Amino acid sequence: MDLRLKSKLCPECGGEKYSYNSSMGEKVCDTCGLVIEDRLVDFGRDWGEFADGKSSGIRRSSGGPLTYTKGDMGLTTAIGNKQERIKSNNAHKYDRLNKWQLANSVSIERNLNIALSEIKRISSIVKLTRKLEEEASMLYTLAVRKGDIRGRKIEHLAVACCYVAVRKFQFPRSLDDFANASNLDRKEIGKCYRCVVSSLGIRMMPPNACDFIAKYTCELKLSEQAHTKAVELLHDAKGSQIFSGRSPQGLASATIYITGLLFGEKRTQREIANVAGVTEVTIRNRYKELVKVLKLKSDKIK
Repeated sequence: MDLRLKSKLCPECGGEKYSYNSSMGEKVCDTCGLVIEDRLVDFGRDWGEFADGKSSGIRRSSGGPLTYTKGDMGLTTAIGNKQERIKSNNAHKYDRLNKWQLANSVSIERNLNIALSEIKRISSIVKLTRKLEEEASMLYTLAVRKGDIRGRKIEHLAVACCYVAVRKFQFPRSLDDFANASNLDRKEIGKCYRCVVSSLGIRMMPPNACDFIAKYTCELKLSEQAHTKAVELLHDAKGSQIFSGRSPQGLASATIYITGLLFGEKRTQREIANVAGVTEVTIRNRYKELVKVLKLKSDKIK
């Protein structure tokens, strides 16, 4: 007999029907009543009532998932401040206890609280996904605990970690986008970016111009065919010297400009420059280089 089938049978009577007692953690044979297992582990959620101490008939989980977007990862219990449930003569006691709890927190906790709130604010402005916000928070937490980024401003480091996260997952956001969203100096963010990458030993891939095509075509309201053609043009130009030392935003902008001319969906260089955050001169220079590399006929793109 197959051992797998034999293991499903009761060792006492050979029965195949079982009952599970979740409260006792037991597995019992229905035929002879033999307790086959008595230490079953329940891997489900732990439910309980923690909202107001009263059973309202709604089952609530005992806690939320761990997250790096909170300085304590969501584990620390904070003293509540809902004063409508507290008698007036005891309200000042809870206020004082709450202040003591905040005052007794260590410096790294205060640092994380400031930085993670800044990461959340920047992520909302630049429209990052929840996954990227979580990644940026984790990077900042690891860098702070490692201690290699001391002496740099929290705001610059928070924005730099957001930029590291988008570069890591190849999300179409540039350093200028973060500089404009945070009103901070671009060079300082770049320095902090290199500091975080060096501290954590992250190997960064160079930015890809194709990652910005979808973002720009969507904002310029171009067709799906134009988007596909722009990606094809960049792939055709891959391997040429045009990609060395050129910004991916400039290459993507020039490719979209050429695609608009080919499909009759022309957008002016100024419109594309405003969306991509580059100058019109950059678009013209990359446009001439792409036309030469791709060997496009001038009569088709004018």
